[in-house]
Amino acid sequence: MLRDLAERYAKLGIVTSAAELFEEIELWDDVVECYRIAGKSNKAEEVVRARLAEKETPSMYAALGDITNDPKCFERSLELSHGKYYDSHVALGKYYFDKGDMKTALKYFLDGLEIKPLLPAVWFRVGTISMQLKEWDTALKAFTEVVQQEPEEGDAWANVAAIHIHRRNAAEAYPALLESLKQNRNNWRVWHSKLYTCIDLKKYDEAIQACAELINLKARRNAKEGVEPLEEKCVRAIVGGTVRKYQEAREAKDEIGIDSSKRTLVRVRELLDKIESSTKIEP
Repeated sequence: MLRDLAERYAKLGIVTSAAELFEEIELWDDVVECYRIAGKSNKAEEVVRARLAEKETPSMYAALGDITNDPKCFERSLELSHGKYYDSHVALGKYYFDKGDMKTALKYFLDGLEIKPLLPAVWFRVGTISMQLKEWDTALKAFTEVVQQEPEEGDAWANVAAIHIHRRNAAEAYPALLESLKQNRNNWRVWHSKLYTCIDLKKYDEAIQACAELINLKARRNAKEGVEPLEEKCVRAIVGGTVRKYQEAREAKDEIGIDSSKRTLVRVRELLDKIESSTKIEP
C-alpha cells in the first residue's frame, strides 16, 4: 500500500513526500533517487552514508559515487559485487569519457555491456569512442548491435556505412545508407555518402537522385548549415559512366541495356539543367 502510494507520488513529481514514504518501508535506493530528483543532494548523501555505516552494498556505493562524482565509490561498488554491478561500470565509463580518457572509458563500457548487452545507448557510445580511437572492428560491432536492437536508429546506420566506406567496402556501405535514409531523408551528409557509394557501385540512377536531393537540401538550408556543393568530379563520373554503359550496351546489342541507359541519359540531362538552374539562383 505505502509502496504504491510512494510510486504514485514520484510519478506526479511529489518526490520529497515519495522519499519519506519509501524511507518508511526501507526502499533505500528509491529514497536516495527521490531526494536527488528533488535537488536535495545533501539529504541523499546523508541517507547513503547512514546505510553504508550499517552495511556496505554495491548500490549504496554507486549512489554515493553519483552524488560525489568520486570514482573510488564506483570502484568499491565493483569490488563488493565482484565486478557484477552494471551501473558502476557505466558510471566509470562516463567519468573517464568526461576526463578525455577514451581507452579507459571504452574498457568500462564494454565490461558493463558484458553484464547487460541489451542497452543500445551504451553500444552507441562505445561505437563513437571506438571510431575516435580508430578501433574499427569494435566500432562496427557496436553500431551493428545498436541497429539490431533499434532498427530505426538512423544515425547508427549512418555510422555503420561510414565504417564500411572507410574500409573502401561500398557494397556493404550501400544497404546501411539506405536504412539510414529511411529514417531521416534530410541528412545531407548521408546523401553525400550515398552519392559517392553509388558512383563506386556504378548505380548512376541513384547517384543522380542523390545529386538532386543535395541540390534541394542546399536550397532549403542556410549557409551556416554547411551543405556542401556538388563536386564537378562527381558529375563527370556520372556522365562518363552513363555514356560508357550506353556504349557497352550498344556494342553488345543489349536492347534492355540500351533502353535503360537511354532513360539514365535523360535523367543526366535533367540533372545538368537542375545544376545550371540552382547555380543561377545562388547569391
